This record gives sequence, C-alpha cells and structure tokens, in this order.
Amino acid sequence: MMGRRTALPLSAGAAALLAAVAYAALSLLNASYWSVNATLPPVAKDLNGSLFPLARAYWYASNGYNVTVYVEKFVPGWPEVYETGVFAPKAGSGWSARLVELAQTGSAAYSISLGGSVQISQTQTAGPYVAVPAPLTWYMTAGQPYSVLAAAWFNKGGIYALQLVNFTAKPMSKLYQQTFSCGYGLSFTTQPPWVVFYTSGDSKAYIGSTPTKLGSVTSLVLDGKNGYAAAFINVSKWIGPVPASWNFTAWWALKAALTGDDYAQLNFFIDTTGDGRPDLEVVYYISVNGRSPVLLAKTIYGLNLPNVSLLYSSQQPPSLTWLKWSVSPVWTTGYIVGMALVIYSPNGETTGYFANITLAPSTCPLPNGWYGQGSVQVGQGYLLLSGSSAAYMPLVQGALTYIANFTGSGTYAVFAQSLTPIFGISISGSAFSAICGGFTAGLGSYPNAAWVELRPLNGFGDIIVRDQYGNILARYGCYFSGSPAYVGFSTKSTLRVYNVTALG
Repeated sequence: MMGRRTALPLSAGAAALLAAVAYAALSLLNASYWSVNATLPPVAKDLNGSLFPLARAYWYASNGYNVTVYVEKFVPGWPEVYETGVFAPKAGSGWSARLVELAQTGSAAYSISLGGSVQISQTQTAGPYVAVPAPLTWYMTAGQPYSVLAAAWFNKGGIYALQLVNFTAKPMSKLYQQTFSCGYGLSFTTQPPWVVFYTSGDSKAYIGSTPTKLGSVTSLVLDGKNGYAAAFINVSKWIGPVPASWNFTAWWALKAALTGDDYAQLNFFIDTTGDGRPDLEVVYYISVNGRSPVLLAKTIYGLNLPNVSLLYSSQQPPSLTWLKWSVSPVWTTGYIVGMALVIYSPNGETTGYFANITLAPSTCPLPNGWYGQGSVQVGQGYLLLSGSSAAYMPLVQGALTYIANFTGSGTYAVFAQSLTPIFGISISGSAFSAICGGFTAGLGSYPNAAWVELRPLNGFGDIIVRDQYGNILARYGCYFSGSPAYVGFSTKSTLRVYNVTALG
C-alpha cells in the first residue's frame, strides 16, 4: 500500500471483477473480521518503488474493502519476472498471508508468489500461508492484457482479516524502432512491374524456390540454355537514376559450377550525358574460358551502345552455395538507369539464382536524431562503429525498455548528458559484462544471445540478455546515480548494430 490517499474510482476491469465476487466475499466475513479489515489493515501491500513507472500500485476503499491494485507492463510474448512488491506487517509481528484467486479476465502464463511460495497461477488458485514480511514476485509471459482479482487473507493466532488485491498486466507498445540501411535493396518474392525478363534459345527466367545447402529460399531463377536468361531492372522506374559511383551487391548461387564458356553477368546501363537515356553498357562477368559476354542494350533499349566488358573472376564458384557479388563502384561517371542479371550458356545449360540486390553509396548519413563521434557509418542493414567511436540518440519519452541487437566488441549503455555510461553492458564476441557506473560484473558467455534490453527505471537500471525467442539468459540490476539522457553504443574496436527498439 503506497500511503493513504483519497479513494480512486475502479477501472472497468476491476469493477467487473469486483462485481462478480462481491457477494461471495462478503459472505466470508463476520462483524469482528469486518472491523479489523476496514479500520486497521494489519498488513501493508507495498510497491517496489525502483520499478516505477514499469510497475505502479494504488489502493482505494470499496464497499468496506481495502483494495490494492498492482499494475505492471510487459513486452508481449517475452518472459517477465520482477519482485514487484512486498507484504509487510504494519505493526507487531506474527502475521502470515496467503492469496486466493477470485476471478480473472484475459489469459497468460503467470505465477504470483509470496516469500518464494507460489500462491496463484494459470493452473493454481490458492497458496499456503507464509510469514510476513514476504516479497511479492510476479512472473508472466503474456500477449494480451489480463487481470487477476485475489483475496489476501491474513492470519495471526487465529485472528483473520481479508483484503482484496487486483493484479493487472498491460502490454508495452512500440514507441520507436530504428533499423539501419544504406541505399536501396530488392528481394525477389514477386515480380515488380519494373523488372522484365528476357530470354533466348531454350532459356527460362522466373521467381521461384532455390535449393541450397542452407535450405530453400525464394529468389530470382535464371536458367540459361543455349542462350541467355536475363532479369532487367529498370533502375529509373525503381528508384530513379542513381550515381554510377554507387556500389552494387547481390547474393547469388549456381546449381552447378560454371564450365567452358558459360557466363554469370551483371550488365549496367550508364547515362553519361544526364538526359536519362543510356549511353554506355558496362558488363562484369564470371566465366572459366569465355571472354565474349552477351550484350543486351540492343535487346532492351533498341540502342547500339559503346560497351566495356570486365572479367570479374575466372574461378568456379561452388555449387548451391550463396556467395556475395560486389562491384564498387559500378562506374566512375554518369548515372545507372538500368541493370540486368544474366546467366548465359551459348552451347549448354547453366542455372543461377540471385537474391538481395542492393544499390548503395559508399557511406550514408546517420538516421535523424542520431549522433556520432569518431568513425560511424551506416551500412546495408547495420550501423558500423570502428576504432574509438560512439553513436547515440536521446531517450524516447515514455519508453520503459530499449531492445537492441548488435555484434562485435563494445558497449551498449544508457548515457548521461556528458556521454558517461550510467549503466549498460559490454560485449566481446559472446562474452557479456554488466556495467554500472565504474563497476563491471562478468555475466558469462552466451553464443545464442540475440537481444539486450536496457531499462532505465526509477533510479534502477535493469539489464537483460535474451535469446532469439526472448528467454532470459542473463540479468543484472543496479541502482544508478546521474540523469539518463541518451541510449547508444561505444567501442574502441568494431561494433555492428542492427536495430534498436523502444517500448513503453
């Protein structure tokens, strides 16, 4: 109980629960019990104040009852466990307490314990008496709001008292999410209108399932048979002409290794005059023996263009293995207005697969609201910190937790205005250590860690390491000094940050 205050109105959920059990509860009390319950509550039900505002509590009087409400927020679908409060005698000693479930709305996997003894859960409606003071521990994994109304029975030498306790859990909402990308990416699941297939001979081009050593994925399938299979991407219609100095990357695989004069090609159509029309065809190709890749400007644009053919590799890539094909930059001048991915087999058959096509400048600016010191770059799908550097953003109003995914070596922390870490975590590969001010505590090695949460609460910093499913692998909490201002990352080595999400 958080001190005396004026009676508060019932929430809709609490009112419905009380209405369902009011008659039954009243029938349990005689006059002497009523007097003890209403005028001198023998046991206080307090909140762990360090968890505010993630958890809060209030009480009110209703029809002669002392009703305490605990409200706690949770990340949907992830396990949560906190010592939310404590049942403590207001005077004297010898009191014991237990909880009996009266009603519930919503559903969740949960348990509520007193003094380490489970009282109520999704499968248990009552627990044994335990001596007070007794910490109140609330565990849950929930996907929707739920409430549980319980009778709190107190006993001292055969003298009983009854109060009501409502436990209400509410899901956090996503307040902010930042992923990091540089340039434009294309994954083939359906055929966009600005992607056109061209074939010759008995070749085929389509979007389909790709069998690889890592399992099947959906990708662009180019089956060159006595000719070429090409997927033309009209860059002007997709994203508009982009500087030819940008970088190209794609993931690709072959059904079988290239032989003879078979080709895997990247054909780029470059506007060198600025009129939006291609003036040059640049071809990067892979072939064991062939040195005459197919030119497609006449087929696609109806133009006879000057061309440059550049051998990318003459090595045979292993079959059914995804490889990264990078060209940086595509060309020194002009703009890319189109490009084609090509498998060409003049006198046989070769099948190739392409996925995750990207055109991007060599560097991109930080997202709005982010600040950097040292070497901080946005890559395709990640934020890269190198050497002695930092990247950070202001705290989000109303946020209760900041969830991030990152790899490498460095620190993820809540910072003061001076960029001094208040609390957080440091990693080196799979080894994790908690940071609180100038103190560091090793947490262990967790190769399957996927997420780290930082929760700057009421002077209390909660650090949680989770796997990809949200299961808690390690946890550390500390009371901190200083005023949190930023959340972010720092390193003296290399750190890659993939996303940051704030919920509240």
